[in-house]
Amino acid sequence: MQDISLAEAAMLAGLFKAPGNYAPHVDLAAARGRANLVLTNLVASGFLTEGQVTAARRHPASAIDRTADINSPNYFLDYAFEEAKLLIEANNAPGNNFQVRTTIDTTLQSYAEEAINSVIREQGEQYRVEQGSMVVTDTEGAIRAMVGGTDYAKSQFNRAIVSTRQPGSAYKAFVYAEAFEQLGLTPSDPITDRPVCIGDWCPQNYGRNYKGTVSLQSAFAQSLNTVPVTLSIKTGRDPIAALSHRMGLRAEYPVTRSLALGVASVSVIDMTSSYAVFANHGLKTPAYGITRLTTLNDQVIWEHDIEAPKERVLSEQTVAYMNQMFRAVVTGGTGTRAQIEGVPTLGKSGTTTSYRDAWFCGFTGNFVAAVWFGNDDYRPTNNLTGGSLPAIAWQKFMAYAHTNIEVQPVFGIDFEMPQTIIADATDEEVEEVVQRPPASSPPQRASSSTSPGAWKPRLQMPARSPTPPTLRRLWQRRGSEAKPHQS
Repeated sequence: MQDISLAEAAMLAGLFKAPGNYAPHVDLAAARGRANLVLTNLVASGFLTEGQVTAARRHPASAIDRTADINSPNYFLDYAFEEAKLLIEANNAPGNNFQVRTTIDTTLQSYAEEAINSVIREQGEQYRVEQGSMVVTDTEGAIRAMVGGTDYAKSQFNRAIVSTRQPGSAYKAFVYAEAFEQLGLTPSDPITDRPVCIGDWCPQNYGRNYKGTVSLQSAFAQSLNTVPVTLSIKTGRDPIAALSHRMGLRAEYPVTRSLALGVASVSVIDMTSSYAVFANHGLKTPAYGITRLTTLNDQVIWEHDIEAPKERVLSEQTVAYMNQMFRAVVTGGTGTRAQIEGVPTLGKSGTTTSYRDAWFCGFTGNFVAAVWFGNDDYRPTNNLTGGSLPAIAWQKFMAYAHTNIEVQPVFGIDFEMPQTIIADATDEEVEEVVQRPPASSPPQRASSSTSPGAWKPRLQMPARSPTPPTLRRLWQRRGSEAKPHQS
């Protein structure tokens, strides 16, 4: 802790006895009275003289008004600030003052926060789950929304970026994709769902039964466990892990025999980047939050090149096959709660051992999003699966996000858009429709006035307007291997 006055130090010291009573934003008079007592005790103990504390008594500390920050995308700003520091250092940027243009869409951000928090608020107690996170990008990787937890004021730990959890069956996408790439299979090819063992490890399906001969698409939609394990034996587990890293997973993890069932450490943002490969025709699509970095004189230090060639990770044939199977998950598998009328939705659910983690990762022709629910202390939930609350939160967000925008098609999916019937209306029946900013609107802008040290950006949000406004940022010092369930 640095750069605090004597009055502020006294107020902070006075908090320890009863923070709920002496917090300045709760009772400023009580906080100042307590701080004055601290100053008196310092004089009585001989640490300070009465003359030294006089100024602190005459000019007591005040609480900083944070009401303007309530709607700030704080988790994203933490992420963007760290990314900006890396860019400043990598480019040997001169000076101490910079402007950063970001990709955040404040309307979509509010939708994402509402989707996560409303689900936790309404059903969190029933499922004994307390936390959730979400990362949303467009199909080119630009981050449009980021939720790192349910309440930034209570916990600044960014579960979307820092935390790594097991993805469960959401990892099976890498297994099937590698099988299509390496073995030349198709979604309609038959495979036998039967007991399979690797050494003394014999995974079971969620229902502890076997379906016999099924198609690969049906096995994926039902999230059968024996089938991806069988495929991993044929392809090898190392190629599957290598593919997952090429697609976007950055955390290293051991390649174990249960890898096909999602025993790996992944972050929400990396799962979003990986699934964006399927939404972007098989091209590597890492998530990014900054598009431009300049000095206050508009000297360009770094700029994201949207025209830069992308690495092909999957063939278009494999992407088409995988997208067919993702669609089957939503239309008749474990992800039916993610369906949205008039929007082609695709995805995969994931649930881990003892129901500790629940995921839904998916995409449309417009956006890609990964959702995670769980508890910080790894406490098991009450039978929470990826096809329940995560899919519900994902669907809530996507339904909001696709309002008043052109719904884009998804590669490899035949989806007939429903016809819109427009009836005549009288003048009395016509209501004003509030338009939300389109997802393709220009990125938001945030400016700083500090050096790349131990600082944190803050965002004061302007009133909502049809076109995303320029955002001005004020910079302040901050001081084992398991057996996953089916999803």
